[in-house]
Amino acid sequence: MLFRSLALDAVQEMRVVTVTGEKLPQLTGKKFDGYTVMASSNGQLQPIPFQFDETNERGFPYVPGGSIPVDGQENVFEAQDMLVFMFKDAGEQVSADALGSAGGTAVAEVAVTERGETRYVYVVEGSSQRSDKSYVNYDNSTGTLKTDFYTLDVEPNKPLIWKDLTYKGANGGKTVLDAMKIRIDPDLFLAPTITNNLLPHSVAAVKNGPVRSLIAVDASLNLVVVKINAGATVTAGPQTLAVPVFASIPEIGRAHV
Repeated sequence: MLFRSLALDAVQEMRVVTVTGEKLPQLTGKKFDGYTVMASSNGQLQPIPFQFDETNERGFPYVPGGSIPVDGQENVFEAQDMLVFMFKDAGEQVSADALGSAGGTAVAEVAVTERGETRYVYVVEGSSQRSDKSYVNYDNSTGTLKTDFYTLDVEPNKPLIWKDLTYKGANGGKTVLDAMKIRIDPDLFLAPTITNNLLPHSVAAVKNGPVRSLIAVDASLNLVVVKINAGATVTAGPQTLAVPVFASIPEIGRAHV
């Protein structure tokens, strides 16, 4: 951590920051390669963990190799795409002279405010410096998602079937949540209610970034005379886990998710 504020608690310090391309016109239309993100540490710029995340055609984070195409051009920063980093890694604003320690050209200063406290990061072009810190990792072969704060075990290749969720310092190391339920009621003749234990799904692709992991899940299924195209993009950060589920359902029936 670069510095600690008494005004912010641990959750606020660990907030995942996303900055869209609309707010970074300096990078619009540029390829991701060749950039690093830096912040002030002891008056000098140091690289921090970051990643560029794109958006898919459904508006969720894009996972290369998944079933949903990218919105726009792959590996090019566009208005709907995101620069992602941790609030805790941002630092104080630096002088123009200090920018010279970046080993490249600072092309953007990004200011982020949490509860009235503003911190800064700098997008640098042409620097070879990179942080080796990673906050999260998902291993699809074992079904284990690990962060500095929690561990989630799921069925390998089936991330909608949870087994154990343990959180650092909570419940004596025992699981705090061992199930996640999804229910689909299609309202079709002879079509059964489907839960996530019965829902056929598999991992289509995984993107492990240093700040968050993205898991593309294909959960399409055939019900009697109708096919439901469904899936999820699981987004796992150091202290957060989001499982937005999407479904495309023909007008022949209704479904409740």
